[in-house]
Amino acid sequence: MLKPRFLSLLVGILSAGDTCRLILSGAIVALVMVATVVPAPADSQDPDPQKKFEQMTLEELLQMKVTSVSKKEERSFKVPAAVFVVTNEDIRRSGARNVADALRLVPGVHIAQIDSNKWAIGVRGFNNRFNYYVLVLIDGRSVYSPVFSGVYWSLQDLLLEDVQRIEVIRGPGATQWGSNAVNGVINIITKNSRDTQGGYAEVGGGTIERGFGAVRHGGEIGANASYRVYGKAASRGNLEAILPLAPDDNWWSSRGGFRLDWNMSKRDTLMAQADILGGVYGGNTQVPELTPPYMSFLSPRNDFTSGSGMARWTRRFSDKSATSLQFYFDRTTFEEPIGTMKWGAFDLEFQHNWTPTPRHSLGWTLGARFASTDLDPWVTSMEVTRERSFEVYSFSVQDQIAVAPDRFSLTLGARFEHHGLTGANVQPTFRLAWTPDDQNTLWAAASRAVRTPGTAESDASLFLGRVVQVDPTNPMMPPIMAGLAGNPNLEEEELIAYEAGYRFQANRYFSIDIAGYANRYQRINVAFPEQPYPVFSPSMHLRLPLRVTNGMDGESYGAEVAAYLSPSTFSKIGLSYTYIDVELETAGIDLAASHQPSHQFGAHGSIDLPKGFKLDSALYFVNRVPSYQIDRYTRIDCRLAWAATEAIELSVVGQNLAQDEHQEFGSILWELPTAIPRSVYGMLAWRF
Repeated sequence: MLKPRFLSLLVGILSAGDTCRLILSGAIVALVMVATVVPAPADSQDPDPQKKFEQMTLEELLQMKVTSVSKKEERSFKVPAAVFVVTNEDIRRSGARNVADALRLVPGVHIAQIDSNKWAIGVRGFNNRFNYYVLVLIDGRSVYSPVFSGVYWSLQDLLLEDVQRIEVIRGPGATQWGSNAVNGVINIITKNSRDTQGGYAEVGGGTIERGFGAVRHGGEIGANASYRVYGKAASRGNLEAILPLAPDDNWWSSRGGFRLDWNMSKRDTLMAQADILGGVYGGNTQVPELTPPYMSFLSPRNDFTSGSGMARWTRRFSDKSATSLQFYFDRTTFEEPIGTMKWGAFDLEFQHNWTPTPRHSLGWTLGARFASTDLDPWVTSMEVTRERSFEVYSFSVQDQIAVAPDRFSLTLGARFEHHGLTGANVQPTFRLAWTPDDQNTLWAAASRAVRTPGTAESDASLFLGRVVQVDPTNPMMPPIMAGLAGNPNLEEEELIAYEAGYRFQANRYFSIDIAGYANRYQRINVAFPEQPYPVFSPSMHLRLPLRVTNGMDGESYGAEVAAYLSPSTFSKIGLSYTYIDVELETAGIDLAASHQPSHQFGAHGSIDLPKGFKLDSALYFVNRVPSYQIDRYTRIDCRLAWAATEAIELSVVGQNLAQDEHQEFGSILWELPTAIPRSVYGMLAWRF
């Protein structure tokens, strides 16, 4: 049963420490002073739609429509969920070169860079490299790996110029999106090809971003269809190795693809897109050895390739009824230092949105997913069943009831799912939203979500080991190798979540968004040691299995605050604060649940200066991560851009400017973390 936690939650927020309060006060004062004293630039008559979007007022941004909560358009101000939208302008002006860095803007999200090509991204806690509790989508298609039910962020290296927005749901989204949408959903939505006509090119480089470039062209096919094609490549340098003699972790990647949008008739539209990517990466990698010194560094150059395709046909029968049929497939080969992983999936989904009466908006979905994995170990410390597959069948239904039109709504929904590895489950949701006037929205929700294991975790043959004990004084005592062992009897992990929030839009100059939650977790995976047994190949040693088991329950409580200020028509300021408290009950070895800071603070500001200059800065404070003994750190990013002409923009970006270097995450299995240094890069963008 959930315990009353409001008093301790308040005490935790107020005890964030002098450093955090000092940073908060300083950031607010500095940003407001700069934003209000800079003179306004002269007005320009620029028909560019991108310029028009940049000039959207704070009120217009808050009225943006989102689709990730109910799979239909809704005003973000009235949505009964904790939703944050990162726009294309936010991404560009943040100076981010990847999706992970762009997500630092979102409250409630913990971004931790592990090395040059790996990130751990967690929503409301439970962070790790693959993050089993967050479902990541690109244009509504899942990009998680069925091996670990997690995400390889290096494979999501999109052309950021073509990203329209990133919608982040903090909290369960399982009723609409299914298993693994436990703590959050990240939906990356790309632009319609009608909005990317003409040409675009970018090129740049710097100290860590050693070199990158991209080109994209968009055009029309007749009067009713449009397309774009693109290609990009990037090379990223080494970060600072924490251990001496560690190998390089630099990487390079290339990506290309196309998108087609076709208005087939007044009722029918078709969207089709495909992408292919590949590259090579290094890493700070250690593998176990059964001879002295029982551990060795690898200097691997691992390859990865991936391809995907997607098509969505939408038919609008009337203003009250519309359907869509979507399918996608993907196939990925990813070389880890310990072996090759291949996985693929085929997904089919039919959706119908129907408004039978003015007070009811009904949506239902039928889906099927077919996934397969093929694992080929390279090292003797790993054993696994090579080929496995499973299917997922689902049906979801949701009714949004306008109890008082435009003022009070009730949403009821449930997803019924049968997973090939764990069986049947039900994931319901109950949401309320009250908008007494145009300035206030209060909402509350209760939901159930589950996380299903990947094929590796449920594989009885899995053993992923490391030498943990050697007695040099007793040569007759063999080395002991402990390792994770799979479990075919794993059940789904369960979350029962209670959420509430409040949004206040005072005027076009100020708004605030507050969300709080209380989560109860059951059957979280942990590792329990079993009886060791002897193994005689390649040499005599003892193996100590750490069996993955549903052995942990726990609770988490937290609050997230996001405030927006627009002191003038040419400046914007965003402030955010996140607090989380996780309490776990387990006798096993925690695999992922406690890797999060209790406090985070962010501040970012954008100012349009005279003569075509733009200045952007961001500050992020992250408290200690006790499980990895990582000290708190402050990160500062700055960007100065100059629009030389209406078509050409030059920019210089400095990242991690507050410290010489800092560590953000700890060791994950065979991968060792690095320290993140200061860096700078320059970029030229050309629209033609």
